[in-house]
Amino acid sequence: MKNQLINKIKTLSENRIALLFFLIAFFLRFAYTIFAYFNNVMDTFADDKGYYQLAREILSHGKAFYDINIHLYAIVLGPGLPWINALTMLVFGQNWLGIFFVTSLASALVTLFTFKVALKVLNKPEALLAGLWSCFYLFYFIFAATSGKDIWMALFMILIIYFLIELFYKNKFSYPKFLLFIFIYVYSFHFDERFFMLAPFIFLYILISETSGFTKFKINKSVYFSFLVILLMIPWCIRNYEQHGKIVLISSRTERFTDKIFGYEPRQFGWTDIAGLYGYYYIHDYQIDSVLIGKKTITDGGCVISELQRQAMLNGQLPRPLKPIEAFWIRTKNLLRPFQIEGEYQVTGYCYYKQSFKHNVASFIFYGILFFFSFPGFYFLYKKDKNIFYLFFTTILIYTLIHSFFVPWTIWRYRLPLDSIFIIVGSCGIIQVYNRIKYNRLCDK
Repeated sequence: MKNQLINKIKTLSENRIALLFFLIAFFLRFAYTIFAYFNNVMDTFADDKGYYQLAREILSHGKAFYDINIHLYAIVLGPGLPWINALTMLVFGQNWLGIFFVTSLASALVTLFTFKVALKVLNKPEALLAGLWSCFYLFYFIFAATSGKDIWMALFMILIIYFLIELFYKNKFSYPKFLLFIFIYVYSFHFDERFFMLAPFIFLYILISETSGFTKFKINKSVYFSFLVILLMIPWCIRNYEQHGKIVLISSRTERFTDKIFGYEPRQFGWTDIAGLYGYYYIHDYQIDSVLIGKKTITDGGCVISELQRQAMLNGQLPRPLKPIEAFWIRTKNLLRPFQIEGEYQVTGYCYYKQSFKHNVASFIFYGILFFFSFPGFYFLYKKDKNIFYLFFTTILIYTLIHSFFVPWTIWRYRLPLDSIFIIVGSCGIIQVYNRIKYNRLCDK
């Protein structure tokens, strides 16, 4: 029975297998979101309620280039997510199930393009394992029942990788595909500013590709990419200038960089209080004894001091300002580690966090196994194809460094855009290690 099923799968065309993975993934995700909806998952939402409300307000005002005074999130966010949610509500009505339906589609597309990318760079058994793993990847389920960024960022990342491989590695270049790729990339960083920091890497990848490793002078595609990216940024930049009275790239979260460049007086925002040392989480030294005896349960900034943190403090884990190298290391660990051994202080050195046992188990099973097998996976990939090795490894490295240097509140779910890469490379590692073990056993006989 098992062999018959395997043989049937082998006879299917790659496109049919891709479609099958997409349909299975979508059905499972949407089924989960329906279950979550009827169990009132919305009651657990924080930021997602804001994203949902902003989309409603955009529809009520009838303005795609919405005013910043209609909602706090209009200041913080780029327009990508509000536009998607507003369009979803326009089609399906102002309800959570419509949002969940569209997010489930996006989540299923992550699986579809994970399989397609794996097919382009790996053998078919490895690609099949990657597609199957992506189908049942727990965290793609969880974030399908949201109105937030996570699934969409995962989709944009695998789409960017897919088009880079299709256009410049497989040499299936066409200008319509190239224009579609540029539009997707520009929309991705209007969705989240972190994608903007990939621009130099993408430019360099295109440049190396079209110059055949700088062996010939040919820069047309690199110039087109740069010109069109800047051109497509102009409309939202004009909107921001009219709204803010100064140059603001994408969202106000970029002001910490652009204000220094253009000489503007920096503004204060809500997240400044959260990420600042003396903000939301801060506990004065003279307040520690009161926390230990349970007398002080809320910081001056309004953060509830959990019992977990109080117990950690009783055990000698006292909060203190993080040194830059400590903050860098903690953010890196938060993003990439498959499980957390013990609780620790994050963000400023005063925010205590400890993953639950259930989360650690789920994280290890669905992500950790792939994470560890990605080490031999990257080795085999390097031996097989250095171009793809550098593309995958550099994407992980740059995305990680963005968080390690610039995102104080980095948490594990920010890794979701990288998970498709770990699924692909980890699947390669699993199959290759299995083949090596099988080969060695045959040789011993």
